[in-house]
Amino acid sequence: MKSEFKISRSFQNKNFNLSNYQLGIEFFNNSNPISNEMIDQRLNKLFPISLLEEYTNKVITKVKNNISVDDLNIFISEEIQNASIANQFFEERMWGRIKSILNINGNYVSITPSWHPLPDYCDWTTFDSFAEEIIEYALNLPVGLSSIEFESQDISVLFSSPSSGVLLHEVFGHLLEADFFLSSPLKKYLNERIGPKELTIVDDGTMGLHYISKFDDEGTSLQKTIIMFEGVIKTPLVDKRFSSLLEQPLTGNGWKELTSGNIFPRMTTLYALPGYEEFNYLKNSLVEGLLVNSLQGGQVDIFTGDFTLYTEESYLVKNGQPIYKLNPSIIFGNAIEVLKNIVGIGNDLKFSKMICGKMGQLMPVGIGGPSLLISGLKLGGVVNGNNL
Repeated sequence: MKSEFKISRSFQNKNFNLSNYQLGIEFFNNSNPISNEMIDQRLNKLFPISLLEEYTNKVITKVKNNISVDDLNIFISEEIQNASIANQFFEERMWGRIKSILNINGNYVSITPSWHPLPDYCDWTTFDSFAEEIIEYALNLPVGLSSIEFESQDISVLFSSPSSGVLLHEVFGHLLEADFFLSSPLKKYLNERIGPKELTIVDDGTMGLHYISKFDDEGTSLQKTIIMFEGVIKTPLVDKRFSSLLEQPLTGNGWKELTSGNIFPRMTTLYALPGYEEFNYLKNSLVEGLLVNSLQGGQVDIFTGDFTLYTEESYLVKNGQPIYKLNPSIIFGNAIEVLKNIVGIGNDLKFSKMICGKMGQLMPVGIGGPSLLISGLKLGGVVNGNNL
């Protein structure tokens, strides 16, 4: 009998100091433990820790040789699964994420690229490109800005790429997962135009940003699904149960966490296609507004479409120029209203990764999106975790 298990590994490199190294293995559904030899065979599919230390040290060296940075943390998480697919066969899946957190004069910013830090999907040149990405990001940060609290009942917000992917995931993606879709305000707009013609939203399991895999947990082949085409809602994301209930074709979105036997419709990599506007054109159009470079996450009420998003790095902008850095804040809005108030869609498209929680289950997902300029949002501050 084959075993269903997960091997996970993680570590941190802070300013050339390797720490927080963790290696674990979990077995599920009464699976039998596997031999140390089999564990070693899986671990051999990952980079040796010594090589990852060398690569991340080179990244830190290159960054510090080019910009002034107080601290640079690099986190790497990796996972290999042996997953039972619909009790019919096993699939080996892999997932990895690399993330950097920079401290520049007391300002903390984070960068999470879309690629896997796994041998078959990257090498030193990828890490070198990551160093270049960090340097470019830091050099374009506004400097010398005071941090403030700010509230508004009506503000235009420019979500840069890929922070827009968090909005798309939290606000629209969850409402278009079939189990939530049945109760969501989007349901009555199926096959109707509700968004701008420039907006097309896709869920693509073949990109491998959530897992490197070929099937969902019901054995359906992963695919690219257009869930909104030119502003028209085309289909929710379905598993087999909701495919039958809604009479919609399977989309390859039936997933479960290994620790749970319950399958739900889940996103894989959800993103919007790019538009035609230059990012600087969108930014310069802000007479007074908010520029969001990163979000910590968010949530949506599946019955009303009301949502909240939590900012990580954002700036108050006047006449296209950042004038203040905002303390972590909360953006409020409604999904239906947002679709009516998309002012501009950028021609840039970047991807990233995050961990998504649903019904008590955690799953890695890919996110992406072009820069999005949206009017009519609300902004509140956060002080010691309390809403202002």
